[in-house]
Amino acid sequence: MASSHRFRVRPANPITLLAPGYVGLSKAEKTRLLNRLLKEFPFNRSYAARRLRAASLEIVPASGRKRYGEELLGVLRLVWASLGWPSGKLLAPFMTEAILALERCGVLRLDDKMTRTLTALSPATISRLLGGEAPKEALLIRRAVALLRLSISDAPHCSPDGPGWVRIGLLQTRPPAGLLVLEDVWSGWVRLEVVEDGAPEASSWLGPVLKRGLLALPFSVRQILAAGTLGAAAEEALRVARARGVALREWVGVRSRRPPSLELAGELASFALALEKFVNFFHPVLKGPGRASTPYARLISWGKSHRSEALLAEYLSINPRELVELLVRLLQARGESA
Repeated sequence: MASSHRFRVRPANPITLLAPGYVGLSKAEKTRLLNRLLKEFPFNRSYAARRLRAASLEIVPASGRKRYGEELLGVLRLVWASLGWPSGKLLAPFMTEAILALERCGVLRLDDKMTRTLTALSPATISRLLGGEAPKEALLIRRAVALLRLSISDAPHCSPDGPGWVRIGLLQTRPPAGLLVLEDVWSGWVRLEVVEDGAPEASSWLGPVLKRGLLALPFSVRQILAAGTLGAAAEEALRVARARGVALREWVGVRSRRPPSLELAGELASFALALEKFVNFFHPVLKGPGRASTPYARLISWGKSHRSEALLAEYLSINPRELVELLVRLLQARGESA
């Protein structure tokens, strides 16, 4: 029995059928095509010509997402791991600098096409291509950096117009050692000094350690913002700083709390140096929409550091992949021995 359903066939659009190649035709050929169209359909001539041009230039979107080859994915994962597995939002604006650093160290050798493709990836595309969660090694590094920032979170905040406002905190490691953290508020530059004494009274070690840290900073110190109540040790450190002619405001006492604990790996001095280099040179942070910068890049852009040449030489000597691998090995070794 024949079906009772009736189907209406939608007629093809004549303009769509005749549009391909219209823009590339000569004037005479366009005229003949228009005459043919208007002979069969009651269109206005200007309207028909305008529609033919628009239809012939229409770009048909590709079906599905753009596919990337395994070679590109391998390079992307290498760059990602060499920077400590940052998020796509941080990696995308920092991609060019990361590739240059890895090529300079001989880790990568990319052609222009691959470089352009990598630097054009959006944060969302990078996150999608990398997929899943970061490896456990990334969590070790992220935790170390987070506790480093947490150690100075109690220090007073300010909005400086350049480097020189230094916040200070104490990061406890396995007793009796620790790390004195000095961070520049404007650039994020970090200096770590090992506290070997381990005495609970800060007066026995703060002065000499703080003096050593201040002298190592690549800029002039304008003010110090300290976390915690440090009593007589702070006064002694201020006296030493004033003797150097540094303008400092009085130490600000805030609520006292126990500094966070961090199980460091290997020799504390080696870990402090590696973590310091990683944070200062290859750990980008967002400085606005689509903008990521490192403390080193901010200091160089400022242009008034008295150690610009020394900073550049140090930056060029660092292999970011080896630096991250060193941090991971130190942290993993400590975890195994604990």
